[in-house]
Amino acid sequence: MDLQHENRMNTTHLTDQQLQLFVFQQGHGLEPWTTHMATCKDCQLKATLYRSVLEEVANLEKPVFNVDLASQVISQIEPAKSRIDFSRVIVGVTLFSMLSWLCIIFHWTSHELATLFTRLSAMATYLILLTGSSLLIFLVISLYQEFQGKMKRLTLS
Repeated sequence: MDLQHENRMNTTHLTDQQLQLFVFQQGHGLEPWTTHMATCKDCQLKATLYRSVLEEVANLEKPVFNVDLASQVISQIEPAKSRIDFSRVIVGVTLFSMLSWLCIIFHWTSHELATLFTRLSAMATYLILLTGSSLLIFLVISLYQEFQGKMKRLTLS
């Protein structure tokens, strides 16, 4: 008597999701739902509707695009303008002009420079060379530290 009572009480229909899953899997592996579908006319009607919708969707023609999107996109892209890196040009011109001036000055004053260093004592010559090389070393270290700082900011950004 409990089974009959349970069958009368179990009048709940399958949800739409359950019906769709039942139609998709064609009832395979869904035994409790299969027994319900065998006895319930409302669920059978809904399942039939879902099957017809699936068949209609399967029979639809696949849309064919006659548009070549790649050529349209490429036609809208502007060609890259050739950029001249003016910072490198400025550095090159500056270095060239400095070296040119140094060569000209050395050419005009080569005789005087030779007599200047021969007139100076050895100690004064060493002090001039030491000061110049120290300044050059500090300049190179400063430039290197600035370069490293910029590289760290670039990698962190």
